[in-house]
Amino acid sequence: VRQGSVPCLTLKLSFAIVAQRTGQVRRVTTESDMQPPQDWPDSPVQLRINEFTRGLDTLYHFTLSSQKLGFDINADSPRFTGDRLAYVKALYARIENRVVLSKGDIKAFEREMRAEGGQLLDELIPKSIQELLWKHRLKIDSIQVLSEEPFIPWEILCLKDPAKGVVTPACPFLAELGLVRWYTPKDMTDNSMPTQMLRVRPGRAFHIIPAYPHPDYVLPEAAEEEKFLVKTFGSQRLAAESNTIADKLAEGGSLDLLHFAGH
Repeated sequence: VRQGSVPCLTLKLSFAIVAQRTGQVRRVTTESDMQPPQDWPDSPVQLRINEFTRGLDTLYHFTLSSQKLGFDINADSPRFTGDRLAYVKALYARIENRVVLSKGDIKAFEREMRAEGGQLLDELIPKSIQELLWKHRLKIDSIQVLSEEPFIPWEILCLKDPAKGVVTPACPFLAELGLVRWYTPKDMTDNSMPTQMLRVRPGRAFHIIPAYPHPDYVLPEAAEEEKFLVKTFGSQRLAAESNTIADKLAEGGSLDLLHFAGH
């Protein structure tokens, strides 16, 4: 149960399947009190994305809300028919093809990606959501995405003026508006508000920064990130190797901070 984008309480419903109903249907009520923290931060713009199947069709239900900017709307994406994984594979194939077309030209690649992001915007995002995001784009500094769908690269969707429908260099990617995917537990407990304090204890900060042999893949800023992590948190380097990382994650409770800088 939320008030705007702020979670207030979680209701868990349990039921039993019976062969035959034995009593009258009745309304059940419950109540709860909650005292929010006095210094509760301004909630971010929140975008909830739920996936639904209707026969052979798939659609996404969007809820876009912001207490600060004063909106809370719901809308459904256009339906698309067929295998969702096939759609996702075709999507990434299109992106890879645009990388090839740019031939190493950064400006050309950016132009290709904005075109792809604009196309995805029209394929997936309802017009009412597009219009609100465009209207408030200069006031949005973060978008918190809570999604059941892990495959769509929402970060590269590119906003455009709904009145013109044309992507220009001034059109921002959602990533440029601070879009961040938020973890939703399997038990669907609502943990959608960012914590007000992060604790990083000694010996519990680690970073993974691969050393790429090919110069085209080297990330110069990653070395600066490592210096900051070591100086600020006493972070320890983990080998960029799957078994090492899996073993560390399997320890459970041993991590306060795990930073990855790579492709």
